[in-house]
Amino acid sequence: MEYESTILLCPSPLPPIRRIHIEGSHGRGKELREPDCSTFKPDIATVRRYFSKARLISERDWMHEIVWVSCRAHGSLVLEDGRKAYWGISAARSANVIIEGEPKQKIYLYYPECDFSPFWQ
Repeated sequence: MEYESTILLCPSPLPPIRRIHIEGSHGRGKELREPDCSTFKPDIATVRRYFSKARLISERDWMHEIVWVSCRAHGSLVLEDGRKAYWGISAARSANVIIEGEPKQKIYLYYPECDFSPFWQ
């Protein structure tokens, strides 16, 4: 699944996102006493909405302050400047983006106010 449109990240040092591609979703949900991971399958519009509203957070906060769940969606994106990146978004409203290039750039996002399906509260 793919969508092309400009998405401005809020606030971010990255250029806008030109194209998003969803590659899939996965997780071990029930094994880890989480809700069933089959309920977390965001579509392009949902991923686009998430990226337009999520905020940058530090790697430390992403690693230590965010609730971790195994259910994630993942894919790739193309930035307006042509760079390619890979993303992963968890059902618990956190995400990471790894941007190709030297050196690779990683950003971490969180959208605590995210209250729309399929994200978990």
